[in-house]
Amino acid sequence: MNTATRKSLGSLLLLAISMLLSFSSFSKEEGDSLCVYFKSNVSDIDTLYRSNGPRMRAFADRVRSASEAGELFSLVINASASPEGGERPNAELASRRARSLADYLEASTGISVDNIKLDAAAVGWQGLRAIVSASDMRHRGEVIDIIDNVPIYIFRGSDIVDSRLKRLMDLDGGRPYWYMHRNMFPDVRLAEATIHFATPGAASGGSAADAGLQADSLSSDSALSSAVKDTSAAALLNVPADSLSAGKSFPEEGGAEQCGRVSQNSGNAPCGYAPRLKLKTNVVALAMLMANAGIEVDIAPRLSLNLPFYYSGADYFTPTVKFRMFGVQPELRYWPGPARRFFTGLHLGLAYYNFAWETEWRYQDKSGNTPGWGGGLSMGYRLPLDEDERWNVEFTAGAGVYDMNYDRFYNVPNGALESTNRKIFFCLDNVAVSFSYSFDLKKKGGRK
Repeated sequence: MNTATRKSLGSLLLLAISMLLSFSSFSKEEGDSLCVYFKSNVSDIDTLYRSNGPRMRAFADRVRSASEAGELFSLVINASASPEGGERPNAELASRRARSLADYLEASTGISVDNIKLDAAAVGWQGLRAIVSASDMRHRGEVIDIIDNVPIYIFRGSDIVDSRLKRLMDLDGGRPYWYMHRNMFPDVRLAEATIHFATPGAASGGSAADAGLQADSLSSDSALSSAVKDTSAAALLNVPADSLSAGKSFPEEGGAEQCGRVSQNSGNAPCGYAPRLKLKTNVVALAMLMANAGIEVDIAPRLSLNLPFYYSGADYFTPTVKFRMFGVQPELRYWPGPARRFFTGLHLGLAYYNFAWETEWRYQDKSGNTPGWGGGLSMGYRLPLDEDERWNVEFTAGAGVYDMNYDRFYNVPNGALESTNRKIFFCLDNVAVSFSYSFDLKKKGGRK
């Protein structure tokens, strides 16, 4: 083959490649997407949360560039909420999130909100399923099975007797649910905007929006976030009353309580509430040579009762330094967050005491039988030490007001009584770093 022939064949090959590339770029759809995350129960966009701001600005620049270049494209926004709460409120929340992102894009790009397709799911169940499937969490198979096979609500007559969310919270005492709540639910509290660039053929055969709706793009920020269109908000808010029947997925009219309204006769508690009992000890008190133990029992989903006991009967290596006492400090705690990490408490305190600190005086409750008493407020934070949250460490600080009726003695062996006094003290009365171990109690509704 001579040189001229080789050049001719090379030219033809380059031409063929160029035509193939041109055809490919002419016929395919390309998409860019933006994923915006929201805090729990919030529909306003926080540009500082999870670095939303930089992604939003970059996406708005892309949309403006496409618009100024006269490219034919569609813009679709999907939004969803995480599973806690009722389907109807979640549908409304997801719709507001979609609208918030649409309003931002309209203001920042000049595109009319009427040209943006909104599609909001109540709960991003399929997005959650994808996240669970890609994880190594415990009970992964059971969680996926529940999402796949248990309806959102199960009816008996007109009563909701079970639900998908309740099954998740019943599983292993709710530990997989709370693991997902901490680590996965934030990834389905989102609104995702996708821009689809249509081919001339698609544009001539239908609208840009029609072409865009055929695409199923994934967010570059979260490859799992696109699977949020499990149930549309419109469908959830407009289900006919005659569709109520056992085994069907249906949102409660008028707004559902968290996990759905469970029949009074079903014997099941909403959300599979699984109380626990904790045994604990305070290492700060142990460091002060005070034997101590405590129990804490859950009495409601957001309330617990803590009951610690303290005892010390020894001197600190010399008769003139001591902190002998017997005390108890019952406390009612409120846990505002669903993960039960932070708490505030209202406590009472009662203590018999006998203490001295290398000073002239030793102090003891009057006649040895008049304990100091009072109460106060505390706050703290509990940190799990294992995945099942059996082991925890808890940090607590509190202060209170106490009525002290006491005798003052000379601080020498068998020192004489100097005076009897009564005072009101405001003091720091609760400093604890406690380690605890949890036991499951019987669930409400009679099921283990």
